Amino acid sequence: MKVTKNVDTICPNVDYWLVFTLSALWCATKQRHITSIPAQTKIYIMTSELQERKGGIRSILKVFISASVIFALNSCTKDTLTKPFSTKPNTATDPAEIDTGDTLKCGGFRTQTQGGWGAPAHGNNPGKYLHDHFTGAFPNGLTVGCTYKITLTSAQAITDYLPGGGTPAVLTTNYTNPVKLKNNLASQLITLTLSVQFDLYDPKFSSSSLPLGSLLIGSGPFKGATITDFLKEANTVLGGCPSKYTAAQISDVLTTINENFDDGTTNGGFIVCPEDIVINK
Repeated sequence: MKVTKNVDTICPNVDYWLVFTLSALWCATKQRHITSIPAQTKIYIMTSELQERKGGIRSILKVFISASVIFALNSCTKDTLTKPFSTKPNTATDPAEIDTGDTLKCGGFRTQTQGGWGAPAHGNNPGKYLHDHFTGAFPNGLTVGCTYKITLTSAQAITDYLPGGGTPAVLTTNYTNPVKLKNNLASQLITLTLSVQFDLYDPKFSSSSLPLGSLLIGSGPFKGATITDFLKEANTVLGGCPSKYTAAQISDVLTTINENFDDGTTNGGFIVCPEDIVINK
């Protein structure tokens, strides 16, 4: 779990500047001791002097109060504790970074839609990230399914296939680098598998040290299940192994997860932190 520390605001120089300001004001308003001058002359000088000082004191007040406030504010620092070491292995080199926000209290997370991962590589878009990191994150290619499987051997194979679309269905044969397969269950499962594995492989994929796969589904028939455990069930259904869930049910949940943290800039509310789930008995 991500650990944070309460923020303490420290302004060490405020007291010093307060004393300095008050001292300066006292010196500015204190009358000089005038001696060896006739009484009438002394009164005239003091009266003129006070009139001159009237404007001067105002200027001094403005200068010292402004300086005190500015210096005090600039001297304030926030003592914070940075994020602890990442639980994701640091194996990536020069990863492309996409800005992420703290979408949950346990950290900022990122997913992509199948259209995002399937986009032609350009600039710093998800398609470019895919091509830069696929070999490292999937050295043996990406495989989904159970009895029957789909295998994608390269980043270009992903680009050629996604987005897939079509009616969710259970596989009845094996596929390697399909291009025209229309099966939304397959394409959504491939999409989430990419996000979860990239999140494990690259600490900079998202701003959180907590793995995406450890988050929980917050509602529906899979409420309380981790994303990783749900992926296992999704592979079971797609590959034709025994399951009580339908292809449509699994496809719908996959779609919702993939859209939940799209580009790391949104939070759909379907996924929650591990400590936030409440299971109704």
